[in-house]
Amino acid sequence: MRRTAVGLVILVGSSVGLAACSVPENGHTGLSVDAEGNPLGLVAVCSDDPPDSVYLSGSRATTGPVPVEYVPPADVGRTMSFRLDAPDNGWVARPEPSRLRPDVEYSLYGRTDDNSHSTREVDFELTDRERLSPGMVLIQEVVRGERVDAVVTQQEFEKRAQRYC
Repeated sequence: MRRTAVGLVILVGSSVGLAACSVPENGHTGLSVDAEGNPLGLVAVCSDDPPDSVYLSGSRATTGPVPVEYVPPADVGRTMSFRLDAPDNGWVARPEPSRLRPDVEYSLYGRTDDNSHSTREVDFELTDRERLSPGMVLIQEVVRGERVDAVVTQQEFEKRAQRYC
């Protein structure tokens, strides 16, 4: 009995320690498309402290794509967007992004170098572009403890980021 109680205390203590290490969210990350259907990453934050970079990673049963770090130009504001396949307007991608693949589930989120905050990630597949049009943004939100997809206007996307302040 004592061994079980000690194990339970260690387990609970470890869980509390892990929860205390999570980085607070300061906005949303989303997926949209431009007029030509090219994939766009969008980030909206509630403060004047935008992410230092935005990460795109993918998962696949065998070999997944190489993660890409997108670094924004110095003068970005609270809302930013960039092409995932060919960033421009001062955005720099390391390494150069490869073409998005239909057999991969991607995850995109923003983060600061000092880990002071991040943005809520968006998970997507290439086929998710089909339900988007310019000005519409795919995000995930939590409903009754479950992450669910939502497609919102860009204006609503920016408004929801303010909830994190």
